[in-house]
Amino acid sequence: MKMKLIILMAMGLTTSAFALDAAKAKTAYVKNGCQECHAVPSAKIARGKGDVASDLPRKDQKRDVNWNISYLDRKELGVDGKKHPRKFTGTDDEKKGISEWLVSLQK
Repeated sequence: MKMKLIILMAMGLTTSAFALDAAKAKTAYVKNGCQECHAVPSAKIARGKGDVASDLPRKDQKRDVNWNISYLDRKELGVDGKKHPRKFTGTDDEKKGISEWLVSLQK
């Protein structure tokens, strides 16, 4: 158990209250309205009636946690060459937790 904690700390994954907690991240994903545009089929989250955007995580593009956070902060461009269309209104912990969760689903 200590070794796992040391590895997670070295990877910077324990700094978030949501770190690798799929249930909390999934709840934050829905709470922040991410499912209005993005379905997460592997987590049984259906897309709402909002803008149609790609399902997450995208299997054709591996993104890391930092890229996801930067995209939600509107600092990175998406595959369409545009910034994320909506400002993320959740907490930094929620944003990091959602990003970590989506990256964990890529594997």
